[in-house]
Amino acid sequence: MPKCNNCGRRFSYPHVLKTVSALSGYRSMVCPACQHAHTITLASRFAVSLLVVVFPLLMRMLYFPEQPLPGTLALVLLIAVCALFFTPFLVKVEKNNRRNS
Repeated sequence: MPKCNNCGRRFSYPHVLKTVSALSGYRSMVCPACQHAHTITLASRFAVSLLVVVFPLLMRMLYFPEQPLPGTLALVLLIAVCALFFTPFLVKVEKNNRRNS
């Protein structure tokens, strides 16, 4: 789990999960203790994308190559959702220069 680079407090799992989800668009994470904004590093964004998008498709291609995609779409989506729950453990953050008040 990432922690604040200013005060050292760890971000909560739901906070990080909400930040990396597709609906948020990788917005800044604000530390609840010191109010410093942090952004997710580019390497972490790349790792999350690989885990949530490429990994499920790769698993589908390796284990069900002869099946049509519509037939295995539910499996691909299930793997993607499961992978999404592991992403907060991969995320690294860097401190912004701005402070939220």
